[in-house]
Order: sequence, then C-alpha cells, then structure tokens
Amino acid sequence: MLLITKVDELFIRWDKPNSPGCAIAVIQNEEIIYQRGYGMANLEYDIPITSKRSGQTHLIY
Repeated sequence: MLLITKVDELFIRWDKPNSPGCAIAVIQNEEIIYQRGYGMANLEYDIPITSKRSGQTHLIY
C-alpha cells in the first residue's frame, strides 16, 4: 500500500532502539486505516512504542 510506505518513510528515523519515538494512526472516514509505533517509549527500560500504548494524542486534519 502506497500510504503505508509514505508514512513509514516519514517516521523511519525514529524507529530505532536508542531513539524516543511516537505512535501514529491514520484515520479515514472515522476509521483507523493504519497504526504503528516507532522508536522507544522508555529508553532506560527498553520499552518500545506500539500502536496500542496510550499517551498524548494530537489530531491533524
């Protein structure tokens, strides 16, 4: 899917075990069509970010 490739290209630099990261969700027509975590939620305890972890949420329209 082209969308997944473009999103991954934007966030790939944070998808490392030594980098703080972020979780994203792409929503279309009020439905999540893609979600993924990039990088780490906690560097000290080696906890990766996943799309299931909750944290701060920001919406971009």
